[in-house]
Amino acid sequence: MIRGILVGIIGTIIVGALVFVSFPGLVWGSIDLNTWDGDNDGLTDMEEIRLGTDRKKADTDGDGIKDGEEVEDGTDPKQADSDGDTINDGDEKDKGTNPLKKDTDGDGVPDNLENSIGTDPTNPDSDGDNTSDGDEDDDQDGLSNAEELTLTLTDPNDKDSDNDGTDDNEDDKDGDGLSNEDEINLGTLPNTQDTDMDGVTDKEEHDQGTDPNSEDSDKDGIKDGDESNHGTDPTDEDSNNNGIKDGEEDSDGDGISDADELYETGTNPFDDDSDDDNVPDGAEDSDEDGISDADEVKMGTDPFSADSDGDGIFDRDELDIPTDPRNADTDWDGVPDGDEIAEGLDPQNPDSDGDGIGDGTEKKMGLDPNDIDSDNNGTTDGDEDYDGDGLPNKTERGLDPHSPGTDPTNPDSDNDGIEDGEDNSPETPNPDQQDTDGDGIGDVSDPTPEGEPPAPPLPDYEEPPIILPWED
Repeated sequence: MIRGILVGIIGTIIVGALVFVSFPGLVWGSIDLNTWDGDNDGLTDMEEIRLGTDRKKADTDGDGIKDGEEVEDGTDPKQADSDGDTINDGDEKDKGTNPLKKDTDGDGVPDNLENSIGTDPTNPDSDGDNTSDGDEDDDQDGLSNAEELTLTLTDPNDKDSDNDGTDDNEDDKDGDGLSNEDEINLGTLPNTQDTDMDGVTDKEEHDQGTDPNSEDSDKDGIKDGDESNHGTDPTDEDSNNNGIKDGEEDSDGDGISDADELYETGTNPFDDDSDDDNVPDGAEDSDEDGISDADEVKMGTDPFSADSDGDGIFDRDELDIPTDPRNADTDWDGVPDGDEIAEGLDPQNPDSDGDGIGDGTEKKMGLDPNDIDSDNNGTTDGDEDYDGDGLPNKTERGLDPHSPGTDPTNPDSDNDGIEDGEDNSPETPNPDQQDTDGDGIGDVSDPTPEGEPPAPPLPDYEEPPIILPWED
């Protein structure tokens, strides 16, 4: 314990989870962040640090609900409107709506819009007529209330919202040649002329037999709008019946398929030397990384970026190492390949020093991923228990920092008040530790909390008669 007398000075020292503070004329005192709740919001200061909430503010997001209560409810203590329906969580709780669902009663009308039509957001059939609020058509224009509020954005209480003399269902709000009602029936957007953004309007697609909800109706790799320019049939994946999909053809023989020329290299699929530099499009090396554009397209790297994955190593060099030029972290250990090379780590091995802890996890823990025993105490880093919870570091998070597992820097990873080493469900909060079948796995994590189902009975079996060869 650090103690001292200070007069006229306010000081703070943080050691692990303990904070030592002093005030004018007072002795130093210690506060354990694992138990101290400075703002009385139901979360310890350590929990607030991990969550990123404000330790000095009981209601971080100002929605009227204390942070601790939000954690219990499952709402976001850092986001005033957890479900994004424009009603803050506190108001939703007060009104009885669900702050985690935009449409609490599931009637097709979001909570924030039910007020506009005078319905109850907690009752799917506010008037009790056996028709849900969303399916009602209050203005008798042929469009349901939900369709008007969420799709056509018209007034469900006025059959001619724009006063143009045409009912809302017959209006063509986006001017694509299809009425609002036709668009809803087709599944297209009545406020967007080209729902699938393929360069062909919804009406044109409807008339020519292509799918207005799919940019590539025949799945040949070329968008419907580009097929017209390409001279191929947007309803037939193999327009010339040669057994090759239109997008996979290489019309100019430059080594790059027509679809890749259109969408990857931006070259002309009917001209093998689009820029007239006497180098075929497929042999070009646009990013000067030592790999031809054609090869880059085949590998899935970016022909216009020498370092496709942004890890600090050129694509060509990655092939020589070899690491994956499409993945900044080839071994998925949380350390980019370029950093691994610079720090003398192995970009192909998630655990460069072989201590059972991934390189990225070691760096976060302040350990040396190049040294199996960072503190030279005779115990490997993987066998150490960094957070003192009774579990070795290597059994908590292991090699992959992205994988599930307990946190080797937090003795109580799920913050349920029970240390990981004693917790029968250390990744899912269960302070009651209920384990119905006594198998050592808490019910909240046990796929068979009532115990393994009994084995099915064996079928009746009759011994077949023995037939001797000479009796056959």
